[in-house]
Amino acid sequence: MKRPIYYLLVLLFISCNTAPKPEKKSVTHAEEKKVELSAELSHISFPIEGMTCEVGCAARIEKKVAAAKGVMSSKVDFEGKTAYVSFDPSETSFDAIRTTVEGLGTDYKVGEAATDTP
Repeated sequence: MKRPIYYLLVLLFISCNTAPKPEKKSVTHAEEKKVELSAELSHISFPIEGMTCEVGCAARIEKKVAAAKGVMSSKVDFEGKTAYVSFDPSETSFDAIRTTVEGLGTDYKVGEAATDTP
């Protein structure tokens, strides 16, 4: 009686080890940017007036600015009403970023930029 159980266990063990393993999938985003560390990047912060909510306004501004050409990173602090942006000055400028933000809605007003250190 022990022998058939032993054979079943051996077959079960073999079949588990030879079963195809699921492939690991890697997820990539279409909007993924390659960020190169460079001393040539400008890091600025500027106030934004007119934001009424963190999830809608702040997140929308952050996403649109981050997608702009030459922008490496964008973070909007809703509580502080401030945006922090790192960009390549050879590809874009603060004025272009300001135009992007103010173009998202008539309520958004961008103040003067201050240079930040990384």
